[in-house]
Amino acid sequence: MNGGPNRLWVKRAKRTGRLALFFIDPKNMWRWVLLQTRLVETIGDGADEHIDRLSQRYLGMPYRNPKIDRLIVKLEPSGSRSWS
Repeated sequence: MNGGPNRLWVKRAKRTGRLALFFIDPKNMWRWVLLQTRLVETIGDGADEHIDRLSQRYLGMPYRNPKIDRLIVKLEPSGSRSWS
């Protein structure tokens, strides 16, 4: 993942070492998955290039906000729950 170091979710992940990701099917709100993760590391080097690649892939254009530093946030799954 990629985020700014001052974002609440990044600060909380650094403080607790955990992060939960919740995905909902846009066509059926009762179909979802909760992924519990453990923070492996945060990396500053290459984070700007990483967010550009993600933005290019999903939005079709590079992402640039020079006012915000970026971090690559590496996570490891530790558990999951789902409903479908």
